[in-house]
Amino acid sequence: MLDDNLAAIRPGAAHRPDDLAIIERIAAYTKAFVHDNLPRCAPEHGPCHGDLHGADVLYTDAGDPGIFDFESSGAGFRALDLAVYGGSPDWMDTGREATARRERGISEFLDGYESVRELSDGERAVLGLDNAVHHNLSDGTCLAVLDGA
Repeated sequence: MLDDNLAAIRPGAAHRPDDLAIIERIAAYTKAFVHDNLPRCAPEHGPCHGDLHGADVLYTDAGDPGIFDFESSGAGFRALDLAVYGGSPDWMDTGREATARRERGISEFLDGYESVRELSDGERAVLGLDNAVHHNLSDGTCLAVLDGA
């Protein structure tokens, strides 16, 4: 998730080397933090949606969820997959109401998730990277699409 998106970001940010250096430092920190806190084996590592957020879920009349939009899917860390959810839908709004709404939504999402599968301490630590992961994912995806990749 980080490497592919960083590869798409580099050409688009090459004219701003100082900004690119910041993005690369954040990505390197994120990657090191993940690798220091998570083993690369199941259940922490495996199939991931890659862009999991509320807009990629539709519900039946009975309230059963259906997940779609798998173009970013592949092998990865479950906590990073969950962290993307933490960055949406209003991840850029830093106001008090938006922050409270986002924290409430994340808490409800994780409570539901953990009712089926409990997260490890390392995964909980990695969830704090939600904004770094979301920015990397959205910037990389947008630049890749604009470049025709």
